[in-house]
Amino acid sequence: MLKIDSVHQRIFYYGEKYTEIYYFKSRSWYESSISLHQFESDQLLVKFRRRYSFLKPIYEVQVKENFHNKLVILAFVFYYIKRYEDL
Repeated sequence: MLKIDSVHQRIFYYGEKYTEIYYFKSRSWYESSISLHQFESDQLLVKFRRRYSFLKPIYEVQVKENFHNKLVILAFVFYYIKRYEDL
């Protein structure tokens, strides 16, 4: 199970034995670059960036090599693409 807390910019992943907590960090005031970090270790896991080419948005995602939680990655990407398109 997965829960996105958009107010506090967190993702909760409820696994079989424990709960994993992740949080978002923005690198700029207009949030063109956003990253996902693990709460316990402050480790960078996913970096999401939006840029424009010929007035068309291009999205780039970089995932840390040993991070394999696809549900969390997809939820993070979906949440921010939807957020950008709603602006």
